[in-house]
Amino acid sequence: MKDNSRESINPPARSRSFARALISLLANPLTLFCLVFVISAICKLTALNSRELWLDETYSAFIAHLPFSELPRHLAGE
Repeated sequence: MKDNSRESINPPARSRSFARALISLLANPLTLFCLVFVISAICKLTALNSRELWLDETYSAFIAHLPFSELPRHLAGE
């Protein structure tokens, strides 16, 4: 009967070196910032195609498409 308990406790050397490299990479604040920035950019860029607008964004889009001559009339209450 083979004793597998030692293999399950001690991970292979390759995974230990990967874990050590990952920890040292994430310990650098600039690297951590870049990683968070890239993840945030990916999340925002995937939602960029959605057409949902809230009320204030809808009003801003409406004002932006008005001719210049009508702007004072619509912005008088602002």
